Amino acid sequence: MKRSTIIILALVSLLLIGVLAGCSKKEEAPANTTTTTKAPETTTKAPETTTAAPETTTAAPETTTAAPETTTAAPETTTAAPETTTAAGTDIDTKKYMLYDTEVGLRLYMDRLMFKQDAESNGLTTFYANEKYMVAALREGFEIFDGHGLDTKNMTLEDYADLVKRANEYENDFTPDSYGNLRITYTSDVGGTDYFYYSTVRKGSDAFWLIHFACLDSDRATFEPIFEMLGNTAEVD
Repeated sequence: MKRSTIIILALVSLLLIGVLAGCSKKEEAPANTTTTTKAPETTTKAPETTTAAPETTTAAPETTTAAPETTTAAPETTTAAPETTTAAGTDIDTKKYMLYDTEVGLRLYMDRLMFKQDAESNGLTTFYANEKYMVAALREGFEIFDGHGLDTKNMTLEDYADLVKRANEYENDFTPDSYGNLRITYTSDVGGTDYFYYSTVRKGSDAFWLIHFACLDSDRATFEPIFEMLGNTAEVD
């Protein structure tokens, strides 16, 4: 087994324990609040991961090579505008990141080299990781909430975020990030190692989505703005 694969498996195994089992949260900082409205169990936590070898990347990066120009062609003008490296309407550098269609109703940009993981056995809807960070998402259909007497037709994204907060006993509220997306951040001690989590929510046509990004807490300064930027590209059906 390649060393990079071993690193990814170890990171994925540890990260999922924290993000989906809600262990030892040091969320800036956890409270012992109790929910006044029982939230669906699927919102509270998902089962711990069983490590599985990552599959190959979903899509190969676009080639950067091109056929050489003819030596007799007239030189290009120096005043020509450079080609853009950002996705339309975003600040995403498309040389570093690419758009992934998870094929389960979620689309977002991530690193060009991400490994798709076994989401279903981990209680997730979709799950990707590399040796530096992971992205995991849970889709919760409206029928789950309707079954608990909640009116999803009039239920706002803020209402859903509040359910997630109370179910996981977070002290802080979800608040808008610099893009205006509701998010919450916290750290979790997993096996003596601190991990940083950035979680954001979305509302689709028939479901709510809870999207997690995670990395080593020591890498927080590097990845928090990246998670915020990538989270802003998330679109759901």
